[in-house]
Amino acid sequence: ISVAVSSVTAFWRSVGHSHSGFATESFIDELANAAGKDPFEFRRRNIGDERWLGVLEAAADRKSTRLNS
Repeated sequence: ISVAVSSVTAFWRSVGHSHSGFATESFIDELANAAGKDPFEFRRRNIGDERWLGVLEAAADRKSTRLNS
């Protein structure tokens, strides 16, 4: 059955990608551990896109702010 709609009907909230994102990030942690590196620094050194680097650093700043409060 096909129904015409005026909006996008794809996943909006990352239903499938939530699981694959967790697996990817867990694997990056394992790679950092195997390399003897801090997971944050490992990600920081391997991000090629300045925008994603900004996101990573903003998340780290926010986390450290909450831990120090």
